[in-house]
Amino acid sequence: METALFLTTQNEQSQIPLPVMTIIALLLLMLPYLIRRYTGRSVTEWLRFSVIFDGLEGLASKVRGALFGKRGGLLVKDSENRKAEEAAAKEKKAAARQAAAHRQEEQDRTRKKQRAGNVRNDYLQAVSRILTFARKNRLFAIIPGNISFQGKTADLTAVIVTHARAVGIVAHGFDGTVLCRCDDQPWQVQDDDGTRQIGALGREAKEQHALVKGAMQAAGMGDIPYETVMLFTSSAVTLSGKRPDNAFTCETLFETLSRPSDLSDGPLDPKETGRQISLLRAGTEKRK
Repeated sequence: METALFLTTQNEQSQIPLPVMTIIALLLLMLPYLIRRYTGRSVTEWLRFSVIFDGLEGLASKVRGALFGKRGGLLVKDSENRKAEEAAAKEKKAAARQAAAHRQEEQDRTRKKQRAGNVRNDYLQAVSRILTFARKNRLFAIIPGNISFQGKTADLTAVIVTHARAVGIVAHGFDGTVLCRCDDQPWQVQDDDGTRQIGALGREAKEQHALVKGAMQAAGMGDIPYETVMLFTSSAVTLSGKRPDNAFTCETLFETLSRPSDLSDGPLDPKETGRQISLLRAGTEKRK
């Protein structure tokens, strides 16, 4: 009666239909039986902390197993995958750097080959211009000008004989910027490979000059004016620093040789004088 009165009172207050309230009451009464039947534990056992903790631990184990799998979990997998990705990225970067270095080496080799080809072409073109200039102006050119004296040979690219003088030409194929000197110290060149020494070109020219002058004096031609010049044949060369008077590019050399005294007003017969000087070349005696 008290229960019915309570349900009636609650029903009046909540306005829930009596049949629904009756079903709820029956479920509450049967709840201990249902818990025992389907879980194997009584309500009081479920209320113990140890059971609750065991249940939570079992649930956590199932969650870990579901989330992490057989190999130690997603976190381990993520760590392994991340390490593998980082290693692959490092290998990719290293391969890219190696490929870039290889391409740079190939470009450097190609550039050096092209530069060497250009230097040779400029040298051959300079020799051709000397021949053309001499022929056009009726001068005399000795190519090569390897004049021998006392067992030594002056390694001249050419000797050109004008109406005023004989000019021995020492050709150099350096490109870039040549830092000249007026003393006997080494010269330098600046190009794509940096700055490096290229020898004491001034002193070498003096040595060549002394050999030719000595051979001419020994042959009775000491009164013929003679000069030794350095010719830089590259079309990409710039002469800087303290440039001596006997250092020329192709343009400045032919400009100097175009003076009236060289082309027509001088006292020499270029053809006859040139033939005499050509007899001083290395190996001429053997050919006789």
